[in-house]
Amino acid sequence: ESMYLQVPFRTSPALNFKNQGYTTRFIYGGNPGWRDVNKFALHQGFDSIEGEVEIQKKLTSTVLEKHDWGIFDEDLFKYIEVTLAEATTPQLLVVMTTTNHPPYQLPKSYHSLSLEWSKDLESRLIIDKNLALDRFKTYQYSNEQMGQFLTRIKSSPLGQRTIIASTADHGFM
Repeated sequence: ESMYLQVPFRTSPALNFKNQGYTTRFIYGGNPGWRDVNKFALHQGFDSIEGEVEIQKKLTSTVLEKHDWGIFDEDLFKYIEVTLAEATTPQLLVVMTTTNHPPYQLPKSYHSLSLEWSKDLESRLIIDKNLALDRFKTYQYSNEQMGQFLTRIKSSPLGQRTIIASTADHGFM
């Protein structure tokens, strides 16, 4: 959405990996047209931009449950596994999840572990207690899904040839 939308960055990971023979893919758990992320990613050297429509097509055996921003992390991670398993060239996948956005919806099938906090933590909450609980449950869900994904990759043939780096951009309180 800025004047830099069409500026290719010299340090773009996609361009660097592409120059080394990798297929570069930007995968977003929602609509990649959000804030023109798809247009920006194309200028950064990604070969393809994939979002919830492509994910749904690939995972046709089930109808994916969605939230307001797109698909849940568990389905996004399934898509990544299928994508890596089918790859015939080295891949760079840059992936953005969407479950971490308000209104903090979770799949109907997800049952969170008990969440309890100390009186000290509760006294320092600067938001409504129910909103904080929804955020913590979403954070728990996202972490569980990432952990299960990592375990599946490590215990599969992909584990011997896959490097995964993870970071987050949404802080909680």
